[in-house]
Amino acid sequence: MADRQPGELRWPAPGDPDYLRALRFIVSGHTVPDAETERRVNNLLEFIAQLTLEINPLAACYQGRRLVCACATILSPGRTALLYLPPDHVARRRPAEMGTLLRALQQRLWPQALVIIQAMVPPGAVDTEEVLVASGFRFLAELVYLERPVHAPPGSARVRSDLTFVSYSPERHSLFIDALERTYVDSLDCPPLTGMRQTEDVLATHRAAGVFNPSLWWVALQGERPVGVLLLSQVLRRPALEVVYMGVAADARQAGVGHALLARAAETCAARHDACLTLAVDSHNEPAIVLYHRWGFTETGRRRAWIASTPLASRE
Repeated sequence: MADRQPGELRWPAPGDPDYLRALRFIVSGHTVPDAETERRVNNLLEFIAQLTLEINPLAACYQGRRLVCACATILSPGRTALLYLPPDHVARRRPAEMGTLLRALQQRLWPQALVIIQAMVPPGAVDTEEVLVASGFRFLAELVYLERPVHAPPGSARVRSDLTFVSYSPERHSLFIDALERTYVDSLDCPPLTGMRQTEDVLATHRAAGVFNPSLWWVALQGERPVGVLLLSQVLRRPALEVVYMGVAADARQAGVGHALLARAAETCAARHDACLTLAVDSHNEPAIVLYHRWGFTETGRRRAWIASTPLASRE
């Protein structure tokens, strides 16, 4: 087989030997099939399969026969794609090649009516972030990952008893849309995303997170007025529930609704015999972080979210 030309761009598909090589490179920065790399590749493929998603497309760059960079995207419901990048040292050694792949991926994705491509980068990945900026991405937020053990004490001795919780059903779909939109007003959680997609898209993205169970989605009502939203999902491969989304309507904040939503989440976690609750929150959303800490959540990690958006996003 003749050597590939330097800088050759390829699009490996499942079944192609280059497909697994590229995945190894993305998770580890090399193509050696050692035990740890194979475990991480298998975990990634299993995770994607359990969510009934797929890697599409996957881009790889070669110099001769040597793979020197690879990136992949996963199409998600809600007109969103998740970008998977190799470790930061690859961006340091191969910024031009990574930039070429990121631009090529965008050229393939935007015609599919996507609105957002999102990349999650560990703190300190300076070289990767420089390549993202050069490739048209912009910083969205630093996300703080929090976890609460199931038997942690409640964060409030008194929880409002005047709220009614209704779970999701197709007949209540419009109620959930309305309630979500009420919570977006002046939200401190990733505010640049507000209005970028239609609320139907956002709801579809939330539904694809973890294992969707409509009985774990609620709108909190005060009388007939929606004042809060709580969306929980079963975490894959863990006895845990994720708070996929929690929000309080702008005209109901600072009135104990957040405590009521977290009380519902904690009670549900205990009733299902899950070990913990998990969530992610914008590091600039200080009121929410204070509330979560009061309920026994502790930090487990951080990631920095970057997005690229199609011009379509600015028109919606």
